[in-house]
Parts: sequence; C-alpha cells; structure tokens
Amino acid sequence: MKPTPCGFEAAVTAAAGSEALTPALRDHVSGCHSCREILDVVQAMQRLAMQTASPPAPPYRGVWLRAEYARRQQRRARRELVQAIVPAAATAVFVSGLLIWKRPSLHDLVRGSIDLVASVPSLFTGGVTLAVLLGFVMLTFVLMEDSWSRDR
Repeated sequence: MKPTPCGFEAAVTAAAGSEALTPALRDHVSGCHSCREILDVVQAMQRLAMQTASPPAPPYRGVWLRAEYARRQQRRARRELVQAIVPAAATAVFVSGLLIWKRPSLHDLVRGSIDLVASVPSLFTGGVTLAVLLGFVMLTFVLMEDSWSRDR
C-alpha cells in the first residue's frame, strides 16, 4: 500500500515493455522504489514469456506426410497379417474338410499316412486334386493382393 502514486509509473511501464528506457527514466528508476518494482516485474514477466514460448507449429505438409506414412504402415501391417493367415486358414479348412469327408478312424489315419509315405507314386497321382485346389487358393490370394495394391 503506497500513500501517493508516482507520476512516472505509466512511462516506466511503457518503456520497460518496449525496452526503450531513456536516460532520464533510468535516473528516476534508480531513485524511485515504486518504479523500480514495476521495472523488475515487467522484466520478470518478459523472461517468463520467453521461457514458456512454445515452438512454432510444424508446417501442414510435414504433418500430412507423416500421417499418410502412418496410414500406409498400418495398411501394410494389416496386409502382411492377412497374407500370413489366408494360406494357413485355407490349408486348415482343406485338411479339416478332407478329414470330415473321409471320416477316418485313428487307425486308418495312421495307416494311411504310413502308406502315403511308403508309396511316392501314389502321392503324385492322388495329389492332382490337391494341387488344383492349392492353385485356386493361391490365384485368389494373388488377385486379392492386386486389389490391395490398387487401394494405395
């Protein structure tokens, strides 16, 4: 609480904000306690403003390019996941369908696998159907991949 205001307070405040103190104002500030406090507060606020100033925002183009790159990486990750799952799922469906269709007992399944390994010529004659089915699955997979590449 000060009893009488100083007449130079407005001039000191304006000069301190623009950092243009005249020699006459400097002489006055050195002798006036109220004006010295104003000058200290203004300078402290300017330092604080400089410390908390945030860096300028990145340019729009850079932000867009980074977002586009992230979207492409997500698409690539999903595509790689599908490329890993589709052949395994097709094989599992084929084998389970074959097992359900034939309904072999465990004894017949073991005997059949031993016979299959023992007779290589029967593998080639009976494997034509399997080769055609796998060819169809792979063709479907290639066509799906082609449609994904058009989406990019």
